[in-house]
Amino acid sequence: MENFGRYNGSQNGASPENFKLKWHKFLIWFALWMGALGNAVNAVGLIGGTAYVDQSEQIYAAFERLRVIDLVWGIVLLGLSAYMIYVRFQLAGFRIDAPKKLSILYVANLVCSLGYLLAVSSVTHLSLRTIMSEITVTLIGSILMLFINQNYYNKRLELFVN
Repeated sequence: MENFGRYNGSQNGASPENFKLKWHKFLIWFALWMGALGNAVNAVGLIGGTAYVDQSEQIYAAFERLRVIDLVWGIVLLGLSAYMIYVRFQLAGFRIDAPKKLSILYVANLVCSLGYLLAVSSVTHLSLRTIMSEITVTLIGSILMLFINQNYYNKRLELFVN
């Protein structure tokens, strides 16, 4: 059986071996790492001013305040990346409140993403109707992941005792 890190067991005898943890393993060994990496890569492009590849100069010339919004968003993405890695280690170590921290991550990502989309919309003068599909996908994806993870981890809370 695989070593589950710093898991020390609980008073009621709960053990990771008594639960199916495929989703948990997927999150801690792949999804959270890739999410953090993706956010970091996007952040570097936004902070470095290369997010729009060959068109960055023209776009920032047309929408001057967009550069500031992108810079702030890049910093936020770095913070979200760091928090993802923190949450990953909390989950891997079966730390108390780790599932709650995962929920906080999804809510923070949702709120920040919506804030960025609204800020971009206001600066570029795009109507909310124009960006509604992206807002809808962001909302549905985040809420769905929040629900799935809360449901999954609520059934396994007794493991998170460290």
